[in-house]
Amino acid sequence: MFLSLLSIGATANGAVFGLALVLRGLRQGAGAALFTGGLAIVAAVVAFLIASSHAQLLPSGFNADLAEGALTVLAGPLLLLSVRRLLGWSGPKDLLLLALPVIHLLAATRMPVLATPLGAERMVAVQAAFTLCALAQAVAAPRGGLFHRRRRRAALALVAGAGCVHAVQAMRAGFADVAALRDAIPILLVATFFVLTLVTLLDRRRTAFDLFNEPLGTPPENTVAMLDRLRRAAADGYFRSRDATLAGAAARLGITPQDLSAALRSGTGQTFAEFATAARLETARTLLRDPAERRSSVEAIALLAGFGSRAAFYQAFTRCYGVTPAAYRASGEPVQPVQSGQESR
Repeated sequence: MFLSLLSIGATANGAVFGLALVLRGLRQGAGAALFTGGLAIVAAVVAFLIASSHAQLLPSGFNADLAEGALTVLAGPLLLLSVRRLLGWSGPKDLLLLALPVIHLLAATRMPVLATPLGAERMVAVQAAFTLCALAQAVAAPRGGLFHRRRRRAALALVAGAGCVHAVQAMRAGFADVAALRDAIPILLVATFFVLTLVTLLDRRRTAFDLFNEPLGTPPENTVAMLDRLRRAAADGYFRSRDATLAGAAARLGITPQDLSAALRSGTGQTFAEFATAARLETARTLLRDPAERRSSVEAIALLAGFGSRAAFYQAFTRCYGVTPAAYRASGEPVQPVQSGQESR
């Protein structure tokens, strides 16, 4: 009884966290925030229903099993949509997935004979199928670029959390007579909400929330146009200045820093710092083979390309091309990047 009451109170954390993400998604047009917030709210309501049912706090006649079943069905599409938006994937038919819980409820309420077959335990298999689809998409996601890697890890974390819930659901179904498992789902969800709250409080720079800021429906042609203009600015030597910033680049292009960041994330999977490092490395590679700069030291080349120090230049160049700048200059052989994104240090 005590655990049930504690779970009921703690679900408020999940509901508030989910509501904050939903409001952020609506305000910024961020699909990842919108669907992940919806998933958190659904999880909080499920935990509330289970705990309230065990504490016998629900009104008589309320079909908690059917309500939990509908929410279980809803959680599957929300998880898949969250993962797809986190990875920058979306399609015009994605939102049709949200019709499944509506069909589920209509079928169960209009045909009472289906109420038991469409209960929560039977719908776990449907939810697990969506989790497997989300896992497949997260595994197949591109790994280049720091921002893509972070979002991919966030997507895998969501899927792993869903997998833990499925494991507990299976244990609860297989050992229904074990009293200790009665509140296992609410306790697991409450623990998850506590961790999310702790991460939010400790994340002073709000970088965790930034993962969910990918705008919905950014026109591809706008993204391509922005990136083309940024590449022309790089060719004109903009990044050879060590004072080049996101705000300065956005002002040069006549757009907002948020729009430029979104274009880079969706178009290249890179942060602005990664793009700037890549542009400087390309400039340095050209200068190292330029006959006019043959008397310039590697350190001077680094400064000309926009790097702040010899150490930073050597580290970035070696990580990108697999050879040191001096070795590349002496060899005369062409080199290609060994990875698609460089992490700014």
